[in-house]
Amino acid sequence: MNEIKPKHQIMIGIITSLLLFSGCWGKPSPTATESPQPFSEIPKEERKYVMRAVVELSKQKNIDPNTVELVSLEFTEFSDASLGVPEPGETYAQVITPGYIIILEHDGKQYEFHASDDRTVRVPE
Repeated sequence: MNEIKPKHQIMIGIITSLLLFSGCWGKPSPTATESPQPFSEIPKEERKYVMRAVVELSKQKNIDPNTVELVSLEFTEFSDASLGVPEPGETYAQVITPGYIIILEHDGKQYEFHASDDRTVRVPE
């Protein structure tokens, strides 16, 4: 399991802010999603999943992304394309789906997200 050091929490917030604000002015530039060097301890492939989860939590809770901390990031294989979080009335491909379990924390409360190449979903509390 990869864990993020507290100093990287600030970098997550800055990058998330850039991602959020870049969407307000049309198509983001190719460098808008690149991370500064200190954030490089998270492999690039995993970084995008964390950022999508932080953005999603920030939108859902109307909170400052700078206040969101990454608790854990773990690779897993979900049993189907629902990523373990099926929505009522939806059907999902019954295939092993590689992805990540992401635990974020804000104001002492933890939130779990499941992510794959094309989806990032919050696990209901």
